[in-house]
Amino acid sequence: MAEDCDGSPDTLVTPPNSLATESTYLSRGFNSHELNFKIEQLALHDDEGGDYHMGHRAGKTKQRYDIFLSFAQEDREFAEEVKVRLQTKKKLKVFVPSEDVMPGEVFSEQVADMIKQGCRKTVIILSPSYLVSPWCSFESHLALHHSPDSKEHILIPVLYQKCCIPSFLSHICYADYPRYSQDPSKCEQYFWEKFYKACQHTV
Repeated sequence: MAEDCDGSPDTLVTPPNSLATESTYLSRGFNSHELNFKIEQLALHDDEGGDYHMGHRAGKTKQRYDIFLSFAQEDREFAEEVKVRLQTKKKLKVFVPSEDVMPGEVFSEQVADMIKQGCRKTVIILSPSYLVSPWCSFESHLALHHSPDSKEHILIPVLYQKCCIPSFLSHICYADYPRYSQDPSKCEQYFWEKFYKACQHTV
């Protein structure tokens, strides 16, 4: 059974509805404090109804991807499987920062723009490695900031390896891969098929 990071047990639930390296992210010169500051800046712009987002004009980035894929470098093999399945089986367009950020763009700003308005949904792959990554924290907090009251953008957590569920995600149902991973038939039916539906679902 998964646990919240405060130690309280979390009920197991069925799913609701060449990749980046962490060292590449961190080499860009940001630490966790600076990333949190960027998130706060973004929230301030939104709350005040500002016309700019992280230095870009609001509306500059139009939705052109279905899924923003957020994962830790250590989980890149599973992330690649998720990406390929969504692309080949469901014909969804998946944004992977290390592959799709345009040359010349400020990395953190491009990622923020894509999470906010360039992708319909954000899939985060939870694991012990994800929880200690500053960049993964940046992406998940940013996605959450734009998810609760928005009908156009939904955050989909995927539990890939058993770990404590962050308290800020405890109210969101997650897709539980470890629960079915030992049985290929059940995994296909109860994990992957429901995961596909969550990624394809529109309000």
